Amino acid sequence: MPKVGCKDLGLECGFQAEGETAEQIAEKIIEHAVQMHGMPSTKESRERTISAVRQALQRKNK
Repeated sequence: MPKVGCKDLGLECGFQAEGETAEQIAEKIIEHAVQMHGMPSTKESRERTISAVRQALQRKNK
């Protein structure tokens, strides 16, 4: 199952999320980021996070 963590998204944090899809992983990262990093949960931040997770997964699959 694919994993992406905060470090993959440029944060100094050891949190890792896994899921079947980029959207599932992004939802877990968003929940963590809101609770632990104070990130706002806006439509724009959610879209940016999903996009960043997709890019991180592509880098890992190369």
